Amino acid sequence: MHKFLTRNSLSIGSLLLFLSAFVVFFAMPNVQADNEATTPLQVEPQTNDVKFQQAGSNFFDFKLAATDKMEQTVAVKVTNPSQKQVKVKTSLNKATTSPTAEVIYNQNGEKSAVKSLFKTNDLFTLANPADGEFELNPGESKDIQVKIKTPETATYTSFSGEILAGINFNEPDEKNDDVSVPLAIKKGKGTDPNIRMGKIETASKYDTNIINALVSNTHPSLLKNTDFKADIVKKGTNDVVASFTRTNGEIAPNSKFNFGIPWNTKRVIPGVYTIKLKINSSDPQFGSKGRTWFFEKDFIVTVFDAVKANLAVTHSIPWLFMLIVIVLLAVFSSLIYGFIKIRKAK
Repeated sequence: MHKFLTRNSLSIGSLLLFLSAFVVFFAMPNVQADNEATTPLQVEPQTNDVKFQQAGSNFFDFKLAATDKMEQTVAVKVTNPSQKQVKVKTSLNKATTSPTAEVIYNQNGEKSAVKSLFKTNDLFTLANPADGEFELNPGESKDIQVKIKTPETATYTSFSGEILAGINFNEPDEKNDDVSVPLAIKKGKGTDPNIRMGKIETASKYDTNIINALVSNTHPSLLKNTDFKADIVKKGTNDVVASFTRTNGEIAPNSKFNFGIPWNTKRVIPGVYTIKLKINSSDPQFGSKGRTWFFEKDFIVTVFDAVKANLAVTHSIPWLFMLIVIVLLAVFSSLIYGFIKIRKAK
């Protein structure tokens, strides 16, 4: 009996040590950076006398027939309107979609690409590699040139759709938002967007618990003028625990993103839930009727998911909940050990 209690105490002690380390690790507070901004850069795409440029567009917007090829250099005038010298970094990035359903160009879009046939550097490169990083004095301007050349491959020849990238300017020593100029190549008749919903998981952002729904567009077609409505309910009920509506959103071609749905309460509760996501687009490509997608899916929020999310948001430990978990695990551990001991005795 003494050996049984000793071994069982060691088992419970190890369990308590593990849980304590778990709580300390996830209770670490997040440090938020100051977001104060200064005067941002000014950018002016030089679209006059550019071949294939669509009239009226204030970015590089090229319309090509199915058999057209393109090889030309375009320029963007970058100006520093501030009263101090600034450092600027230039990058050419594939368009991707932000968690708030906006098309952005300040990230490596290749990482979130879905069934994309081309990489950005297959078509777009800086004419002068030194323009990847430069300095501008107060009031100074500089033209950044980008070479555009469509691939001479069978894949590109048969391609129909939109290739979307952007020239992104970042000030690494400042707190301004990046400034981008889109580069759009629309070739042939195009294709309709293909919208899908994938993995559902808990997360936390800006001290708010959210549910992330992975949304993807697997076709080379930009989706604009799009409304999103998401509700999460306890499975089998109409009790809404999380909801979010976004109007006039966008989804980049061949991209995926986590659409964040904020939890209605401070704490996440473990359980089985159902997400209902409606995506309705009035993009002109669909005519007057528009296009609607509806997705519904069950998912589970585990105890681990809930504790991790709640600690990240509240920075406090749910002591009563943890005590109950510890007691239950201790009892379970004792029962398992006793069961094994009885079987060995037989």
